[in-house]
Amino acid sequence: MTWGRYELAHPAPLCDLRVTARRPVLLTNIAAVAIGFGLMAQVIIVPQLLQLPELTDHGLGSRWSPPASGRPPAGLVMMAFAPVSSALITRYGARVTLAVGAAVLGSGHLVAVAIHGAPGTCSSSPA
Repeated sequence: MTWGRYELAHPAPLCDLRVTARRPVLLTNIAAVAIGFGLMAQVIIVPQLLQLPELTDHGLGSRWSPPASGRPPAGLVMMAFAPVSSALITRYGARVTLAVGAAVLGSGHLVAVAIHGAPGTCSSSPA
């Protein structure tokens, strides 16, 4: 709060908070935070789900190690797609890029819900 007051009162602020209050910027930031919560949930929940024993009726088997359960692979995929998202933002803008990212993330969650508990998913070996 003190930082915000300082930035608003300063003649040459490091971060102009008035810009972030503009509707397009504010709505994009709110959507990005919501997507960020979805990504964080995925980073926390999916590895736990993959490592829980099948006896819990929620887990997919305890044979999944932390490296195989998604944290490093997810990081590598994010790193690989950073130039793609940059190109999409440059070409189509942040709003379209965020919508495409949200659709991809949501589709992945829907697929995970659809296949969780399907025959063979709990007993399949890790790739």
